[in-house]
Amino acid sequence: MAKTVWSDEAVYVTKNVPGNTSVSLFTGLSRQVPLKDLKKEAPEAYHAVEAISKDHSFKAAKSVLIRENGSGLLPTVLAKVCSSKVFKISVWTADVLPAIQKNLEVNHLERVVSLSIDGLDVGYRANVAILVHENYQSCDTILYEISMLLQKCADVLFVVSHKNKGIETILEKLKATNEVQIDSVQQGMGGARVIKLSKLGTLSPNLNLGSFSQFVARGVKVAFDTGMSLFSSEHIDEGSRLLIKYVVGSTPKSSELTIYDMGCGYGALGISLAKALGAQVIMSDVNSRAVAVTERNIKNQGLEKRAKVLLSDGADGITGEYDLVVSNPPLHIPKSNLVRVIRSGRNKARKGGRFVIVVEDSRASEIRELLEPFFYLKVVKKTKNHVILENKK
Repeated sequence: MAKTVWSDEAVYVTKNVPGNTSVSLFTGLSRQVPLKDLKKEAPEAYHAVEAISKDHSFKAAKSVLIRENGSGLLPTVLAKVCSSKVFKISVWTADVLPAIQKNLEVNHLERVVSLSIDGLDVGYRANVAILVHENYQSCDTILYEISMLLQKCADVLFVVSHKNKGIETILEKLKATNEVQIDSVQQGMGGARVIKLSKLGTLSPNLNLGSFSQFVARGVKVAFDTGMSLFSSEHIDEGSRLLIKYVVGSTPKSSELTIYDMGCGYGALGISLAKALGAQVIMSDVNSRAVAVTERNIKNQGLEKRAKVLLSDGADGITGEYDLVVSNPPLHIPKSNLVRVIRSGRNKARKGGRFVIVVEDSRASEIRELLEPFFYLKVVKKTKNHVILENKK
């Protein structure tokens, strides 16, 4: 029977995995719900460990790169099962690091498994690469990841996916190319899939970057590169446009003005405000892909001297204080994380400064109630679909 160790913030469960290896899993749950069985609760990971660990290419490999963005379940189990190999985990958002680091720590793997955050490129070469298809990743993003990993990281790639994630469509697109060879497709419980791929020739990863130009406040026109599953990739979304117009209409233009845009995406808010107000702008995002695209947009707009972007989970990695902090926060994340992120952004406003966010109208009352114990958010602008909330320090 599994031995469970409870804590206030996490659940640890010791389980036997393929090969009768014992592994402790950090579930990241705030409630005391044990991970009953790896085979039942995480069939994709269980099937992947069984299929990959038996493959001759994997057995012969000395180094393994795992590209994922979850809790590190698969690399943790594989590293325990195959302790003689060197593992590297590559993720693209900073917020998943704590869970992965905890999994490595409780299994005493932190010294033998390295971890890095990589955006549109992974500068690491291995004998074998493994790509974990996350639920929210589009087919185009997965195809880019496949091309990038086979071109720059390994000659053999395993893709861990599920039929409900569009893997059948991805397979059809792969079959239509002469650059990738499909060596095997293994089916597991509940629709789990493990695909083994190898490259046939020189691959050219396609970023699938989209682009558009749009007028923002004061008649300023800004061009953006977008894509890679970034939010609102075809135009500036309605909420962000509302926030831009409100800020520009209520803020004097000044080269001395300092602005921080938290959760910038491809830079819609920060770059638009830098252009319209002549301000100095710092932007950040938890997603390294978003940071890479924002860097491109800063350069394209000639704003290198007045704008920069950093990788940060909320405002945790940002120094200094700012006259104005703006954000179109990610409302889909857990409430506890949302409160933490919003509070971290508000803390970056200087005394006398302003903190301004835009949220969907249906969530405005909830957000205000969640933040009420910490600071007051005033409704300063409202449309049918969005509300702008402001706090003056």
